[in-house]
Amino acid sequence: MVSSARNDRILIRMCRQNRRMTSQELQQQRSNQTGVQCSTRTARGRLLDHGLRSYKAIKKPLINERQRLARRRRAQAHKNWTARNWKKILWSDESSFQL
Repeated sequence: MVSSARNDRILIRMCRQNRRMTSQELQQQRSNQTGVQCSTRTARGRLLDHGLRSYKAIKKPLINERQRLARRRRAQAHKNWTARNWKKILWSDESSFQL
């Protein structure tokens, strides 16, 4: 069965409201709302047509004890700084990364 543009918009809206739903869950929810039955592959195809791909969440590395203590020391050292002290700092958009 060919889905209508209205049903596709409903599917897209549901996907954008809850990005963690699978295509199967989206398809089931859409069929409950609209009464239109379609396969999971059709739902996935409609999402792909609108540029909505599936992604796996990337796990961030935890900070280790040494990094945590360094952050704490820096915060303690600067907690009583005034606005005048902070104006003397030259900020840049560079970031440091530790491997």
